[in-house]
Amino acid sequence: MKWNNIEKKWYLTCAKGLMIMAVAAGTLTGCKGARMGNGTVNQKQTEGQENTETRIDENQSDGQEEQGDAKEKDNSITIGEPPTVEGQKITIDEIAVSLEPEDEYTSWDESTAVKIELHDNGITINGQGANAKGSMVTITEAGTYVLKGTLSDGTILVDASDNDNVRLILDGVEIHSETSAAIDIKKAAKTIISLEEGTINSLSDSPGLIYRNEEKEEPNGALFCKGDLTINGTGILRVDGAFNNGVSCKDILKIAGGTLEVAAVNHGVKGNDALVIYDGQLNVTAVGDGIKSDTLAAVLGGDIQIRDWKEGLEAETVVIHGGKIELTARDDGINASTDGANTPQIYFMGGTITVQAEGDGIDSNGSVHMSGGQVIVHGPSGRENGPLDYDMEFELTGGVLAAFGPGGMDQNV
Repeated sequence: MKWNNIEKKWYLTCAKGLMIMAVAAGTLTGCKGARMGNGTVNQKQTEGQENTETRIDENQSDGQEEQGDAKEKDNSITIGEPPTVEGQKITIDEIAVSLEPEDEYTSWDESTAVKIELHDNGITINGQGANAKGSMVTITEAGTYVLKGTLSDGTILVDASDNDNVRLILDGVEIHSETSAAIDIKKAAKTIISLEEGTINSLSDSPGLIYRNEEKEEPNGALFCKGDLTINGTGILRVDGAFNNGVSCKDILKIAGGTLEVAAVNHGVKGNDALVIYDGQLNVTAVGDGIKSDTLAAVLGGDIQIRDWKEGLEAETVVIHGGKIELTARDDGINASTDGANTPQIYFMGGTITVQAEGDGIDSNGSVHMSGGQVIVHGPSGRENGPLDYDMEFELTGGVLAAFGPGGMDQNV
């Protein structure tokens, strides 16, 4: 599609930031106003309009009524405080996630680390805290474990105590399991997976995976963790979730380094209490959502590429404070939704985000807040969706926003 000048650029100079918005519907039509803090910046088309100011005032009034109705409908939902980011710590409401010293990659001690060599014809373990039975390695104590080698049908099971921190050094492993997760972290206070420099590591499961806990549907990822999980280092980790998710964590998932290449028949990377990306490169291809968290999904850094069939990035609260994100979605690009009592929120505080979506580009069942960063949205071609969709308000106090799409679902910005 070719764009003429008025379709390509529409500049609005705002009090504390610059918003760039383009809407394609033959010519620019249907945009109702820009909400800046407590004020509104009126917009006017520059060609072929009559009685423009009257129409904008009417649309602005309609938009305020629509937002008022939405707030009345959502008055039973709790709206929390906005997030704060201080260094490597993000806090929102009762959730606080920090990058602790043990979450960052550090060299390991050859004299104390347990060495585990993986082979189909036998597994060797040099050290205490782990045992092997057939093609399964079970780790039962805190410590550092260095894994190397190949299992064509095997599992690394972590079954330590609730107070134990376990560190797995992946030093060139290829693990596939026909009946379980390649790495199944059943119990530990925290597990840290370090990707050694210069190594390529791969984990995969099978469509025939059997739950060890059917009631809780565990494990449900080729890399599964029931507790907190951190991934760091500079190596490469390839994860293929042929049964359900690629990487699945039931508590707090932190990604602090490495290159992750994830493919999954459901969600690519799935967190529960929180999923925070500090650094690293992520390339995610998923049939479900690309990156998903039940509560908080935050991006503070890193280089992320997502290609999926549903939502690209989804959580109850989405916070983007840094990094680079490029995502393509068959449904919504970035989505905030909930099954609980909290109001879904999206916060753009920094970073560079490019969205291509066949559904809504940015979709919040609550509000969207933008105070920094650069967001470019290439919305759907159909008029049943739009580049921006939210139930309550879009609060703009800074940053750069460009949204391209049809005029079928225009909303205030």
